[in-house]
This record gives sequence, structure tokens and C-alpha cells, in this order.
Amino acid sequence: MSVLENFARHAPVVTTGAPTVLVSSGARDLLTTLTELHGALVVHHAGGACAGSDPMCHAVGTLHAGSREVAVGEIVLPDPLPPVTVLVADEFADGWESGEVVLDVARGRGSGFSLEAPEGVRFVARSYG
Repeated sequence: MSVLENFARHAPVVTTGAPTVLVSSGARDLLTTLTELHGALVVHHAGGACAGSDPMCHAVGTLHAGSREVAVGEIVLPDPLPPVTVLVADEFADGWESGEVVLDVARGRGSGFSLEAPEGVRFVARSYG
């Protein structure tokens, strides 16, 4: 059994509208709640250390993506909510596009700039490549 299959047994994985992006059911539920509160969202996984280590969630229009960001897919939410766009630094694109990365949620406060921070949780990118 692969590491990804083992993860899927313990945290159900939902394939998104773009087949290259995987998201845990917990992350999808949190994105649904955040979308209901803040409107359309984008998840951004930046390069670098510290604040760029975890994916961050922003309301559409509040993140100014740079020329090195790549859109790797969308996370489909329940109707009538809009899908969540996933942008990553180009250095991470191969992992996200190959399905070796799963967007998940973990306890513990992440970046103060990410919309989930007040909830006491943070988004994490779990790599299985």
C-alpha cells in the first residue's frame, strides 16, 4: 500500500474538478465554511521559508500573484459555491500536478494572513512523492 493510499484510508481524499489537485475532506469542509463567510477564495502555496511554508487562503482579489505562480487546478465546493483556485510557486507545481501533494488541515494557528487562522487551524500541503 502506498503512503498516499494509507493517507486516504485515514483522511478521505476528494478529487477536485481538476484531476491533479487532491484535498482532504477536512480541508474541503473548511474551505466551504470560509467561502460562505468570505466569498470566492484562492489557496496559495508560496515558495520560501516561514510564512511561505504552508498554503494560505485568501479572498479573491486580495492576493496579487506574481509571475512565478502557477494555477494547478480548482477545488470544487458544494453548489452554489464557486470553486477555489489553487496557485503555487512554480517550484512546487510538479508535485501538485502529479497528485503527490494533498491539501489538508491541521490544528494549530498558521499565518495571520490566512483566512483560517482565527479558527485555530492551518492548511498544510502533505507530500507523498
